[in-house]
Amino acid sequence: MTEEVELIDYLRVIRKWKWLIVLGTFACILAAGIIGWLLPPSYQAELILKIGQVTTVTENGEFQQIMIDDPNSVKEKVKSKPLLFSIIEKSQLKLKPRTPRAKAEVVIREWKEREANLVKFSIQAGSPEEVVFLINSIAEEIIDQHRKKFDEAIKISLLLQEELKKQIASIEEEIRGVKKTLSQIQGKPRVDAPAVVLLETNLAGKKRTLSELRRRYQRVRLANSSIGSENTRVLIPAIKPGHPISPKKLLNITVAAMVGLMATVMLAFFLEYLQKVKEEEKQ
Repeated sequence: MTEEVELIDYLRVIRKWKWLIVLGTFACILAAGIIGWLLPPSYQAELILKIGQVTTVTENGEFQQIMIDDPNSVKEKVKSKPLLFSIIEKSQLKLKPRTPRAKAEVVIREWKEREANLVKFSIQAGSPEEVVFLINSIAEEIIDQHRKKFDEAIKISLLLQEELKKQIASIEEEIRGVKKTLSQIQGKPRVDAPAVVLLETNLAGKKRTLSELRRRYQRVRLANSSIGSENTRVLIPAIKPGHPISPKKLLNITVAAMVGLMATVMLAFFLEYLQKVKEEEKQ
């Protein structure tokens, strides 16, 4: 019975101070709405870079992949303010009040063990146009920096490919010469058997060498192709955001309404308590 009386008392207090609670809650909602309206919007775009790699062929004929840059190093470059503001300065971009911010993380492909050649990064700026421009500019800057390293590395592989091509042409010429000599000896009335055996052994050895060179040439050529070696590129491009990520007006208003309601209810009970104290003092 006591609990029912206490509950009725609570409801009575809330009913008595209902306009304070309603107006106080409405004031909090209004304040949150005005603040959300005054705050500049912030838009965000994401982009994923695939770090380039150069594939080389070892002496054993095995492929060896070397990344152009360490993904963690790329992550730090993306997050560095000098890079961001140098791009802003070069482009003479007039930014909105909200200062751009960059975040980045290294992404490990789950379907390939230990492969961590992806870098996902995001940019926040004051408009959809700004954020897309900035994130694409950063990606282009990283790609340009890596292109120099890629060109230097692939140049060595291309020289090896060209050298192998020359060796193959030279061995093919030698084989034609040995075959011609062998044909001349075998065409004589008296065949020099030891010479024929020696030439055939020499021919077989050159054919084996040619086969090995061709195999190595094909592997080096494959390594130098776009399948084996490529510069850093955009794997998933940025999409122009349609809505700002902040301020979150609806969330802010909801939180303000809850906080305002709790605060005004507590204030109502406090005022009711003060009234009772004054009444007791009068009596």
